[in-house]
Amino acid sequence: MGSILADSDVRKEERTSGDLPRLRVFTPPTSTCRRIVTGKTPSQRYAELEAQFGSSAYQRVDAPATPAQKATLAKLSPESVTATELAGEPITAKLSHAPGNGAAIGGLKVQTESAWFAARPSGTEDVYKLYAESLKGEEHLREVQAQARTVVSAALGS
Repeated sequence: MGSILADSDVRKEERTSGDLPRLRVFTPPTSTCRRIVTGKTPSQRYAELEAQFGSSAYQRVDAPATPAQKATLAKLSPESVTATELAGEPITAKLSHAPGNGAAIGGLKVQTESAWFAARPSGTEDVYKLYAESLKGEEHLREVQAQARTVVSAALGS
């Protein structure tokens, strides 16, 4: 990376370690590193992506659950979800295991084109944790959360 930067853009440091010979380490300044690929800072690039795709919103909330409901939630299968839509969008995936390695997630994850939620039982409290994200902003996130509670309640049979 140092070879594509002008000498004036590079900070030079000399370090020694015990009896090892001196090494020259070339470290580009942080601002230069950030701009090498796109020519923009990360915040500028993020603003462009939000303008193109919309702003995302994420939140984790807790919902009450009995110990029996928590045990059921931890063992839910994707087939337990009978809903076909979430916040006005078709459900594209229902997961109880991680797609990468097949490990159980200890709960349930439901996805649409622009949103998702995951529900997992708390290990210490009588609640389940509801994680949700929307790529359509705060208002859509609130819809996702409300419908996620309904989906989870239906899957738990409550």
